[in-house]
Amino acid sequence: MSPVTAVFAVLTGVYGGYFGAGSGVMMVAVLGLGLDLELRIVNALKTVAVPAWNVVAGLIFVLVAELDWLAIVLLAIGSVFGGYVGARIGRKLPPTLFRVLVVCAGIFVAVTMLA
Repeated sequence: MSPVTAVFAVLTGVYGGYFGAGSGVMMVAVLGLGLDLELRIVNALKTVAVPAWNVVAGLIFVLVAELDWLAIVLLAIGSVFGGYVGARIGRKLPPTLFRVLVVCAGIFVAVTMLA
């Protein structure tokens, strides 16, 4: 991994740990552009990275913030379920369709965030 890819992966992880919206798509883009790997492998790496940065961010939040534990439990359940289902679907999709869906999701998130 090049230093530039590493920097953008870390920045995406920081963003993902704090905010989260679209960070999985952003990580696929960073790793897809920065690594010479199949898209399915890039998606698998993203699937490992997302919970890793969420655990680190969660530990920081537990130490420094007041937390709404009901919201935390509901988000955790949704994240685990969504990550499991998303990974299973991502492995079965043809690479071209997967790329198109990633781009569409990225555009959707960008438009939603800017609106």
